[in-house]
Amino acid sequence: MHEFLDAINKSYTTLDDQFVMLRRAAPISSEELFSSNKQLREESEAQK
Repeated sequence: MHEFLDAINKSYTTLDDQFVMLRRAAPISSEELFSSNKQLREESEAQK
């Protein structure tokens, strides 16, 4: 029974760790996309 509960605990810990990483990565990805879009818009305007 202890092994079963330990497996469940590890599963929740892994889920929590993944959630934290996603929360950190989302703003970074958003900033990178915003920056890339801005650069593309500027390059597009320069080509007109």
